[in-house]
Formats: sequence, structure tokens, C-alpha cells
Amino acid sequence: MSNWARRVVALLAVGLVLIGLAGANIAQPVVSLPIPGVPVAAVRPAGAAVPSPRLMPANTVYEYTGTAGIALTFDDGPSPIWTPKVLQVLAKYHVHAVFCMVGFRVREHPELVRAVAQAGHTLCNHTVNHDPSISRWSPRDIHRDLAENNQLITAASGGVRPRYFRSPQGLFTPRVVEEARRLGLASLGWRVTAFDWQSPPLPPKALARNVDIRVRPGSIVLMHDAGSPGTHRHTLAALSIIIAYIQEHGWQTTAL
Repeated sequence: MSNWARRVVALLAVGLVLIGLAGANIAQPVVSLPIPGVPVAAVRPAGAAVPSPRLMPANTVYEYTGTAGIALTFDDGPSPIWTPKVLQVLAKYHVHAVFCMVGFRVREHPELVRAVAQAGHTLCNHTVNHDPSISRWSPRDIHRDLAENNQLITAASGGVRPRYFRSPQGLFTPRVVEEARRLGLASLGWRVTAFDWQSPPLPPKALARNVDIRVRPGSIVLMHDAGSPGTHRHTLAALSIIIAYIQEHGWQTTAL
């Protein structure tokens, strides 16, 4: 082979290596929220799940877990009627979840907060009074509300501090996300919802289908153990169907 041919082969090899490196660094697509100014962290899973991932506080709202694990999340509790029943179903299937708790209910039922924490589930700050107008409050008032609920949950749980924040009705704004970040809380959105908050409530099979047709490895799933529509018997029945569907597909769950 001539010297000229050797140079051509060497240049081609270098080019292929550079193309491969560039392809490896292509960013994942980011899915935008309907709220302007708040980016969504669309970290799509690849490969095997990593146990107990932790989404870090940042100026972003997470819709994905960042691994192949699916996160089941429950909002608006704790409820003396439905939270214990949800815990029983989760224990039956050996699943851990995330509970986004409202401060005024934490005050009323601290023993349920402790039960959730002792069962190995993750605690999430869902504001003190579940007031969706918090998205329009001043940074100082937002900070005060989130800090108060952090203290309520930590005291009730026996010292387990929330790691996550979910804004009421998912109404995230840049200032809400920033104040959560300043308190060490990652803002937790969702990718899939069961629509179990609708009134009148949907039948359990319809709720389960809302999740089953959309859930994929890495999804964060929204459900409720309190709040609207006042009963969560339908959620409880759907939960068993949803978990069975996830496990039948060989997918894993995570409590973040």
C-alpha cells in the first residue's frame, strides 16, 4: 500500500471515531411543560434499572425517574381511610412508592406519616394547604409554606426529611421550582396519570387502563390517596391491576 493510501485510510478511521463520539453525545429530547419558563427533565431510561435513584434539586421539573424504574406516586394524603389501604396493597406486591403529603393532613394524622416512612416509602412535600394559587405567590411566601411543610413532615415521620416537592395540581412556575430547589427539594411532575381525581370517579378498570396504555419504564405515575373526588375506593381497586400489569411485563418500580 502506498503512503498516500495509508493516509486516506487513517483519515477515514479518525472520521469514523469522531462521528461515533458525536452520536454518543446527542442530547435526549426534552418535553416541554404547558407552563412557560420551566424546563422538563426528560431523562429517558436505558439499560437495567438502578435501585433507589435520586433526582437532584434543580430548576427543572422531573417527569421521568432517570432509570428503568417506574415511580408510583400518591397525592393529597395522608388519609385515615385510604392511606392504610394503599400501604396494604403496596406491601402485598412488595412495591415502594412516593407519597406527596399536604401539611394540614399531616398535622391531623402524624401517625400515618410515620407509618409511610417506616414502610420504606418516600416522602414528598405537597404544600401546607394544597392552594394552587401558590404558583403566583411571592418567593418569600412560597419559601415559608414549603419550609413549614418540610418541618411538619419531618417531625411527624420521626426525622425523615422530604426530598421532593410537587406543586398543587402540577402548577409549576419558575419561582415555585426555584424556592423548592433552595430548600433542597427536587420538583416532581409526572408523565402518566390515572385521572383518579375526576368526579364522578371513573371505574377501576378505566383508571388502570389510563395508566397501562401509557406507562413505560422510567415513567412517573400520578395517583391519589386523598382529596378529590372524596373517595378513593376506585384508586385502590385500580392499583392492584396497575401493579400486576407492570410486574407481568417484567418492569421494575422505584420509590426514588
